[in-house]
Amino acid sequence: MALWATFSHWEKGLRGGGGAKAEEVGMKGVPVALVVALVVQTIGGLVWAGGAAARISALEGKVAQQALVAERLARLEAQGEAMRASLERIERQLEGGKR
Repeated sequence: MALWATFSHWEKGLRGGGGAKAEEVGMKGVPVALVVALVVQTIGGLVWAGGAAARISALEGKVAQQALVAERLARLEAQGEAMRASLERIERQLEGGKR
């Protein structure tokens, strides 16, 4: 109950109702500490978000490079299959000519 009474006196003081002032109640440092804590938390959040954005950008670049590599690999596989088919056709023609 004492805490509520303290808060009521402090609130009346803020409204000009003749209650206790914030300094008298001992609540002067609380708002400042709260503001400092919020500022520190906000700065930490912004730093974290900046780091996350940088990591995401790096990963996007790697994914783009891998897409190009995958496309080239698919082309090389198709060329390899075509060469294998040509080689088999040439071998069949050579075997047919020997007999």
